[in-house]
Amino acid sequence: MIHLPRQVEYALMVLAAMQNAPRNQLFAARALASELGIPFDVTAKAMQRMNRAGILSSTQGKQGGYRIKRDLQMVSLEALIRAVSPTPALAACLHHGGKCQYREQCSIRTSIARLDQRVQNLFKDVSVLELIQT
Repeated sequence: MIHLPRQVEYALMVLAAMQNAPRNQLFAARALASELGIPFDVTAKAMQRMNRAGILSSTQGKQGGYRIKRDLQMVSLEALIRAVSPTPALAACLHHGGKCQYREQCSIRTSIARLDQRVQNLFKDVSVLELIQT
């Protein structure tokens, strides 16, 4: 079974909450994490990464916060995963710079890489909006 990293799960929860709010509402990471019952540190990091990826925009200052910048129908699950997860590959050996003690003699690495590519293609075909609509 494919496992989505917690950062991705939390990012989807955050985006769902933001998507259902008035368009110009700003969201503080701490308040949103508290409201959703998810850890602040992971939530804040995911929101910062989504901001860097252009999915969210941020406003600095006491009354600042985050808002959705892009149409979530146009943001693929694959793009979200790459934005918030440090290691989006299926297997450790496929991570950028991934190391495995069996890498040289591994008989399934090529097959796993092909499977990873198929999963990435599937994730490209699923929009974030499809996942968070209720």
